Amino acid sequence: MSTNAHFERTMHSFLNKLKQRSFETVIPIPDWHIRSAEYVSPGDIRYTSEWRTIEVGEAWLETTAYFRAEAVVPPSLAGKPLELWFDNQGESLLFVNGEPRQGFDPNRSLCRISDSAVAGETYAFVIESCIRWQNFAHMKQNGLEYDRHLFRHAAWVNVNSEIEDLLYDLAVLAESVRVRSDHWAERLLIAAQRMIKPEAPLESLLAGVRETKLFLRQEWFDGAADKQGTTIIATGHSHLDLAYLWPAKESVRKTGRTFSNMLRLLERYPDFHFAQSQPAQYEYAKKHYPDLYDQIKRYVGEGRWQLVGGMYVEPDCNLTSGESLVRQIQYGQRFYMDEFGKHADICWLPDTFGYSAALPQLLAKSGYRYFYTCKLNYNSVNELPFHSFRWEGLDGSTIIGTLDAFGSYNGQMNLTELTGGIDRFKRKGHDGALLHVFGHGDGGGGVDAGMIERAKRYDKLPGMPAVKLGKAEDFFNQIESANPSFPHWCGELYFEWHQGTFTSQARVKKDNRRSEERLRDAELLGVLAGRIDRERFELLDEAWRLVLFNQFHDILPGTSQAETFLEAERDYGRVREIVDRLDAEAALSLVRRHSRREPSSDADKQDGRGSFIVLNTLSFPRTGWAFLPSVPEDPFLIVDASTGEEAMYDMGADGSVMIEAKDIPSVGFKRYEIRQGERNIPSDDVLVRVEDGCLVLENEYLRVRIRRQDGTIERIYDKSMDRDVLRVGGMAGNTLELFDELYDFYDAWNIAGESLKHGIPLLELDAIDILEQSSAAQAVRIVRSFRSSRIQQTIRLRRGSRELEFETEVDWQEERAMLKAGFELDIHADKATYDAAFGNVERSTRTNTSWERAQYEVPAHQWADVSEANYGAALLNDCKYGYDCKHGKLRITLLKSAKYPDDTADLGKHAFRYALFCHEGDWRTAKVDEAGQCFNVPLRIIPVQGRDGMVSDEKSFLQLSATGIFLSALKFVQTQAGEPASIIIRLYENQGARRAADIRWAGNPIREVHECDLLEQDKTPTASGPQSFQTAFLPYEVKTFRLVLEP
Repeated sequence: MSTNAHFERTMHSFLNKLKQRSFETVIPIPDWHIRSAEYVSPGDIRYTSEWRTIEVGEAWLETTAYFRAEAVVPPSLAGKPLELWFDNQGESLLFVNGEPRQGFDPNRSLCRISDSAVAGETYAFVIESCIRWQNFAHMKQNGLEYDRHLFRHAAWVNVNSEIEDLLYDLAVLAESVRVRSDHWAERLLIAAQRMIKPEAPLESLLAGVRETKLFLRQEWFDGAADKQGTTIIATGHSHLDLAYLWPAKESVRKTGRTFSNMLRLLERYPDFHFAQSQPAQYEYAKKHYPDLYDQIKRYVGEGRWQLVGGMYVEPDCNLTSGESLVRQIQYGQRFYMDEFGKHADICWLPDTFGYSAALPQLLAKSGYRYFYTCKLNYNSVNELPFHSFRWEGLDGSTIIGTLDAFGSYNGQMNLTELTGGIDRFKRKGHDGALLHVFGHGDGGGGVDAGMIERAKRYDKLPGMPAVKLGKAEDFFNQIESANPSFPHWCGELYFEWHQGTFTSQARVKKDNRRSEERLRDAELLGVLAGRIDRERFELLDEAWRLVLFNQFHDILPGTSQAETFLEAERDYGRVREIVDRLDAEAALSLVRRHSRREPSSDADKQDGRGSFIVLNTLSFPRTGWAFLPSVPEDPFLIVDASTGEEAMYDMGADGSVMIEAKDIPSVGFKRYEIRQGERNIPSDDVLVRVEDGCLVLENEYLRVRIRRQDGTIERIYDKSMDRDVLRVGGMAGNTLELFDELYDFYDAWNIAGESLKHGIPLLELDAIDILEQSSAAQAVRIVRSFRSSRIQQTIRLRRGSRELEFETEVDWQEERAMLKAGFELDIHADKATYDAAFGNVERSTRTNTSWERAQYEVPAHQWADVSEANYGAALLNDCKYGYDCKHGKLRITLLKSAKYPDDTADLGKHAFRYALFCHEGDWRTAKVDEAGQCFNVPLRIIPVQGRDGMVSDEKSFLQLSATGIFLSALKFVQTQAGEPASIIIRLYENQGARRAADIRWAGNPIREVHECDLLEQDKTPTASGPQSFQTAFLPYEVKTFRLVLEP
């Protein structure tokens, strides 16, 4: 054994024996009882047993159990500080006389009950306990059995404060010897050993303790000089995942335990400051722990409990739409303002798996000043070149950001962390202040007393920077005033790990996409229909809260345990229920509100029965196909009421009809009439040809050859451009590749680059059939079985379309496997463009640098595009987010079935669509962004009943004069009684150009227009006419306007 190891073992023994003596009095509390329970939901506890006695030393293992005892203060403890010592190896919350007091967990087992005990006083203790969820999951993943919990301690304790205080001193000195080979600290420890005999009688021991304290004050504390240069500002924090290795409901109880822990420390340490994000957690506290919440409000008012974050939850920032990010900020910051009278200044996202380039603008326009993260410390390849920086977004907006130099948002406040962070900080050329965020986290718990005690002593330790307990805001204020210029980071902050989160748990991702779109449309329809009732606001608020909650960075990315996703499925079901109801009400009101007159004759009534409107909720005119569920018996024709022209339609085998709706106005509708009679538009079938072993689909633009042998696409020929889309001799188009993934502890999170080198093409067919061949569309159906799974794809080419669509149904039964669809394109481009929140991101298609190689799987929203100057191809999708594009091969990731933390992830049936859009020009010229929106947001058909009168033939409610500008939100503002109606219009520029725009509104006349911030607070009056106003956009700028309307 080395000398250092021997010294360390000696000090460990010495300090442990001294710690035993710090418990001056220990009196067991008898007569404990336990009761098992099922935690159904917050406030809903179902007991599964009666109360029974339990003795210290017994084991227990229930997911929820309650311990109780009536404890009487013994006379020997009268007048002394009194602690409850409790340890049952679970996670617990102590209730004292019915009030929540403090949590117990592996990091804390003492709770102060009284500063001066009263003999004979009785306390009713109830302790709510549960398993340690994170340990449970990790042990299972490690192939181990989760042990039963041992009821280890339940006693009254009087802790000797003199011994406890000295223990902290000596522990820091011993740590300094171990971590820094500190000979000065070693000398002090040896002197302490001479003065203290741990086994001595109490009075002799205390004399040695006092002598040692005096010695340390003279040799250490009194001589500690004020430190110059680098300062560590230490802020308490507790990262709490609202769902992760536990179900979402468990985060409510974790909030109660964590918040009570921090309140006790704030009482005990006047210089301690604590920061907590996520207004959703504060809502938990307000509803379920009102006494704790009142205490929190007091400390917020004193400035010691800092509100950070300001987003409703800490969301995923790769997959969440731009509008949802805005709502995250709005819901969070409004809660803070309503409850505490202030907003958060710091966007607090320590654990999110990458950061959208839209964020700097959204934060700046919402009043934020700073951004904090930690996650990029875990990049698998490259290291961010600085810790403090000015982050520039797509539009040029900037915000001051910091990457935690200490490498963890769950800092343990120890010398290993601090010295490592200081080294990293100085190696990158920084000086000045550092922020250290410390406290147990992921599952909450927060700071413990030992961390605070150590921090105070580190501040006096020679050779260490100053360590000051303070606020995160103090840190940012210091670096901003000390650094007039920061290094710049432009664009997204891509996280080089956890790329599997773009695909894992496909159902929650599909539900998120659909919910975002449907809530947008529900708000918009409410405005068009004039629905401004209070109940509608309440239902929309409920739905938005459910969607925002499930965008938490371990739910939407698919990295939680199974019950979380069952809860999410129920939440999204409720969202659908709300939106279905609101849509039905709004559709009826829309038709009635925009009728030209009441039907006055039998002829009018007859005409009205056979008509419908096709509604376009997007902010540009569009032509597309709309679904009509039922029609009269043949013969009939469909006529555009605004032009009198007959519309093309295609009959399905089930009697449904797909109608080609042309030039449907922006945010508007056209009326169509169903008339009896023979169709005049030719409806001859356009046959799918069989040619040289291929099935050939063809329209005006494209000729597609599908191999009958394996169902892959041999060739896509663009007739108008006289060129091949696919690389001749390359991988066949729409090759489905199966990837068996390497074992990874963080299965759902990760995709190993090595796994992507070994794709298995799925080339075996069960069947290939011609499904449709009409003047409207041609389609081929392909069925494949492999292993235990089955894929059915309908490949469809519609008349007049440049999109080759792949309608896909999968019964997926694979484990630790991933499915991609790929196209090797005959397009030479150094960069691909990916749809993102409020814009798009260019990423390299090359692998020259380590930064390029690290981006082997990347996120996108509705599309990814590869273009030359005059030609390109985009891969559209309706619910997928993961792509890769290197050296001409563009692939979309369809499914990824992890085994951890949900071993049933993505097993079962899936339905989704993607399409290859072959276009002239680059993506801007081809309006790929419009194509992506159309692919995701269908045209809607609303029947017109005879009693609703004659609906206008055509109407556009909102028109934007400039291309490349899109509508993000159109919604009513909830106003007070007697105030005029107001609407919010949020727009964004999507193509990186400066544009002047005329916004025309065809609803009630405009009284006044105000440009707003993203919290929708008025900032600048804007000149307007009764039906229009003008504005100018910078590249990728998001703008919000409030329109006050005349009655």
